[in-house]
Amino acid sequence: MNRTTKTLLARVLPPAIVLVAALALLDVSIRLAGIRSYVLPRPIDVLRAMHHDAPELLTSLGWTALAAGCGFAASTLFGALVAIALSASLLVRRALYPYTVFFQTVPIVAVAPLLVLWLSTGLERVAVCAFIVSVFPVIANTLTGLLSTDPALTDLFRLYGARPLARLWKLRLPSSLPSLFTGLRVAGGLAVIGTVVAEILVGDTGDRAGLGVRVYAEIKYGHTDRAFAAVLLASLLGLAFFGVVNLASHLALRRWHASERLSRHSIALGPARRRGAENREAAKGAKEDAKKKNTERQGRQGAKNAKQRIFLLGVLGSLAALAQIFVLPCRNRENCERPSLCTNFPILLRVCLRALRGFAVIRVAARCQARRVTAPRGRYWRDTG
Repeated sequence: MNRTTKTLLARVLPPAIVLVAALALLDVSIRLAGIRSYVLPRPIDVLRAMHHDAPELLTSLGWTALAAGCGFAASTLFGALVAIALSASLLVRRALYPYTVFFQTVPIVAVAPLLVLWLSTGLERVAVCAFIVSVFPVIANTLTGLLSTDPALTDLFRLYGARPLARLWKLRLPSSLPSLFTGLRVAGGLAVIGTVVAEILVGDTGDRAGLGVRVYAEIKYGHTDRAFAAVLLASLLGLAFFGVVNLASHLALRRWHASERLSRHSIALGPARRRGAENREAAKGAKEDAKKKNTERQGRQGAKNAKQRIFLLGVLGSLAALAQIFVLPCRNRENCERPSLCTNFPILLRVCLRALRGFAVIRVAARCQARRVTAPRGRYWRDTG
């Protein structure tokens, strides 16, 4: 068994086992409780109805998928653009962000009848309802990702003179992709829910009827198994949206983001290899932390050594000045009452000034060495070199 097969089984087998066990338990519970089929049909009856009405259900699924896809695409584009505009200025964000919450709080049941007056076709009305329901998660999550960009990277781009558009395209948008895909995962399911609810309220009937219209009609006529079949297809449509977003997230983030790398390895590998991968990641992080601590410790030790060298050189300079005072002979030794300080005072003053100048140069050099930068070549270097 190759690695691709193992990966596929690791992804598909656990949820498939849970689904089969849940359906079997539900079927047994319905039969033991004696529940009639028009109240709660058995899973096998739902599958039979789905097979029997497959052409009509697939047609309705197509119209529902079209409306949900249009609303989801519009919410993705509009939400991302609004988030970019809100992240550009604090004043704009404070002025306009509270109004974006209306997309989340507006009752779609109350707005949908108004769309009948404003829009002509049922597809447009349903798509607008899907857009209203699903746009706020995209705005909120994308805005959070844009505002969570690493400040150090932002300062680095500013330091190199990057323009705002370049910072947006090369730094802020890539950094916000994980949050954007999180919002899209939520918005995909909400778009399907908004589409089905809007189809029940203002959707077209006849050949262009969606799954919402079919659910309402089948329940009205007592065909509960067919209604459950339509609901099951709507749920599968939401799962398809979620899978498309997950695939796009994997393709966009697999090479650089930690979440996709960890999920890919943890799902594809077995338990032992997964623990090995986690241990390698932990060892890598510990190695980086140890390297960082070692660098900091070396910097502190270098600063300490530099201070010690400054102190020793200061002591040596003071000893040299004292030697100039007491060792140099006086020019008028016979007539001088204080031979150590008489005519040697100009020499002493010059020596002290040169010692202080040399001490300043040594201190600058020691500080530069402690900071690991190149020492500046100022006038002290020219004077003493």
